[in-house]
Amino acid sequence: MKRLLILAIALLVAAGGCHKDKKPLDKNDQFRLLVKKNGKYGYCARNGDLAIPAQYENASIFSEGLAAVRIKGKDGFIDPTGKVVIEPRFGATSIFLEGRAAVMFDDRWGYIDRAGNLQSD
Repeated sequence: MKRLLILAIALLVAAGGCHKDKKPLDKNDQFRLLVKKNGKYGYCARNGDLAIPAQYENASIFSEGLAAVRIKGKDGFIDPTGKVVIEPRFGATSIFLEGRAAVMFDDRWGYIDRAGNLQSD
């Protein structure tokens, strides 16, 4: 219980540490911390600056350089700069693991690669 409380406090401090202003970031630093503000999700950089504004209905952590985000009810993927690299077209997604992510389309699950191509495996 004590560990859970400490973890919760640490997450609150980290999430509350983002600044409202978007400041220049070190282009080599790809670390992003998932935050929620006013019911929307965004990401902070390691230094606490807001890197990607809180604009997503839902979001995941970054894995293999991509994060799943929900835009207008569909899931897609962004890179650490906030650029959409796989257009939102899925009903649900997982994080990337070993170059693939599980995705739901037309009530069926399958896998995509980092370019968004469906995998037959």
